[in-house]
Amino acid sequence: MFALIFLLQNVSTVFAFNFGKLREDLAAAQIQSVFPQDETYPNVTTPCPVSRLRIEQTLTIRADNLRFAFQPAAIAYPISTDQVSSAVSIAASQGLPVVARSGGHSYVDNSLGGGDGSFVIDMAAFKEITVHEDGTATLGVANKLGDVVIGLNEYGRAIPHGRCTYVGLGGHSAFGGYGLTSRMWGLTIDAVKSVEAVLSNGTVVTASQEEKPDLFWGIRGSASSFAITTLVTVDTHPVPASVAYATYVWDSMDIASATHTLALFQDYADSDISPELGTEIFLTAGSTSGTVSIQYIAAWFGAVEDYNATVDPFLGALTEPSSSTWVDGNWIEGFEALAYPSLDTSAPNAYATFYTKSLMTPEGEPMTRDALEAFVTYLATIVPPSELTWIVEVELYGGSNSAMNAIPVNNTSFAHRDTKFNLQISGYNAAPPFPKEGYTFVQGITSSIIDNMPEDWNWASYTNYVEDRLHDYASHFFRMTAKKDLLCKRAVQILRRPLYGSSKPQGKPRSTKHLQVSNFNRIVMLSGINCG
Repeated sequence: MFALIFLLQNVSTVFAFNFGKLREDLAAAQIQSVFPQDETYPNVTTPCPVSRLRIEQTLTIRADNLRFAFQPAAIAYPISTDQVSSAVSIAASQGLPVVARSGGHSYVDNSLGGGDGSFVIDMAAFKEITVHEDGTATLGVANKLGDVVIGLNEYGRAIPHGRCTYVGLGGHSAFGGYGLTSRMWGLTIDAVKSVEAVLSNGTVVTASQEEKPDLFWGIRGSASSFAITTLVTVDTHPVPASVAYATYVWDSMDIASATHTLALFQDYADSDISPELGTEIFLTAGSTSGTVSIQYIAAWFGAVEDYNATVDPFLGALTEPSSSTWVDGNWIEGFEALAYPSLDTSAPNAYATFYTKSLMTPEGEPMTRDALEAFVTYLATIVPPSELTWIVEVELYGGSNSAMNAIPVNNTSFAHRDTKFNLQISGYNAAPPFPKEGYTFVQGITSSIIDNMPEDWNWASYTNYVEDRLHDYASHFFRMTAKKDLLCKRAVQILRRPLYGSSKPQGKPRSTKHLQVSNFNRIVMLSGINCG
């Protein structure tokens, strides 16, 4: 059989592989697959709302961010771990870069490879939810977070994770896993006891603190750099007896008032607040010129009667909100109130064209009043492109009593155990193309803070909010590699890869914005590299 030089439609890059043998080998392994020539291919890759297909199981489809339209070389749909192993080996024999897709919620569509020509292994069949007598649970990586809430709740159990219910557990648990319960229970990776995973050579392994501890360390914070996880075993918690979820909105805060509110929120984070409080602030455009809208949300997992005393030190210092809401009930009722968009994930996900940045602020270096004022002033006065809507989410990670920051940074490969806030900064429009000026506008939001902080301010970026335009790749990278007699070529290649396992180079080497310098040597060693 001859090797085909396969040219993907509308793509200038040529990918050389034996197309016929790839299809033949997958068929011999009884692995369902879709190729660019197949009639169903546009339905599983194109970023447009089309009906779901069925190939023995419901397929995960399309890109999440309409800003991208990547074209994989093929998509495989294994239904067992052995088939995942076979798919990896088959793709490797053709020299194809391999990427796994669980929920397909990557902000830069790394779940389709982060570029053209990847071999995508869709994990849609891995939906197991098994709760064990010892309180642990084994979860398939294709479960969406909404599925996890509902499935574990049947046993009166829960784990920490986000509230965006269409996010897949595989990617969420690979790079952190923040949610409103995280100040109380930690990140999703902190609940992980062991994983079943497939290595790049097709070997199936179990990794835990007792078995392959170095691999287990790497998987909890950077899983796709080392393996494809299939099953995750986690420690669960009894669901709280009650949940309260409250929102407070100020429609049009002027610059001074909004700056004061954010400064108060930062001070409040350092007060002795209970870990049973999960809280965030959202900023959007104000209803009048020169203002911003602020929404404060509070998820309370303690006794309802203790809520007011917990939030009053912050809310009591503010003016009356324009509006507010309150919901309380049992765990499932409370999570339904705070879930986005809802716990039911049976309908197709919504799609948008967006660009998101992340700014993690260090615990010991709070944002200055000048930086906060510059940030609010930018939001209130700089006019975005007419078709662009923006939103900033200020998530409280740290502060007093946070379980996330209680774990030593070297216990997992997650790099940021000293974070106070994570700002998720987004601009979006309904349909492509994303406006060119939109990138400048969103970057300007981030810069309004960074440029008004000391030059050595140790900000960072959250890997689950990965972006494709992060150019501040850190002077520290070369300080790390300068310690080596020889700059290890393979290490640089690893650091250049986009997250979630894509092979497409993404600008300059990855940085301390995503990487903990003290962990560099361990990452190099774990990757099988001998740099001397």
